[in-house]
Amino acid sequence: MNTYSTDIENAELGENGLSKKAGWITVYQAHPVTREYQSASMEYLMFDVGLPAHSYPDKPELPPVGQAL
Repeated sequence: MNTYSTDIENAELGENGLSKKAGWITVYQAHPVTREYQSASMEYLMFDVGLPAHSYPDKPELPPVGQAL
């Protein structure tokens, strides 16, 4: 019987934006004023916790050449 796992647990967000399952999630940070994309990071969310400020779970779409993301 094996009680350990090397799989990474992924967080799941509910309709209210809070995690309904604890785990890791990729978040995309935006500048608070200009809303320009700044970076992405992996965050661990505990149960019933929201994303960090100015972060989004949706991967941004690439803009046309010459425009900011």
